[in-house]
Amino acid sequence: MNRLFPGAREMLREVRDAGLSVGIVSNKGQHGLEYALDSLGLAGLCDLVAGARSGGPRKPDPAFYAAFVAPVFPRVPRQRVVLLGDTATDLLFARNLGLDASFAAWGYGDRQACLALEPRYVAEGPGAVAAAWK
Repeated sequence: MNRLFPGAREMLREVRDAGLSVGIVSNKGQHGLEYALDSLGLAGLCDLVAGARSGGPRKPDPAFYAAFVAPVFPRVPRQRVVLLGDTATDLLFARNLGLDASFAAWGYGDRQACLALEPRYVAEGPGAVAAAWK
């Protein structure tokens, strides 16, 4: 069973209420990712759910963005995209694409490795995310 970090649902709502789009991109498989988000009641808060596909590109390869994210948001320039991630892979993905990165310090990643990648924002908890992006 998947569990949410405390405040994660509220964070997604806050971001959506601020008029921003929410995309979930993961190296987890597409079907498992969709199932997890649906079972947690989060699917309706996401404009995009993009998981890994067999034989397809994976983060941090920019081809993942080109294949799964850009087609959903064709008019959104990369300068307007902020990637929130909790692992070095996530932050490298942002760097490889020239995106602003926000480190979700409450997540599973290695804090020192993530901070070494110099993310633009560091969010110590879900409640700090929307405020940092405004």
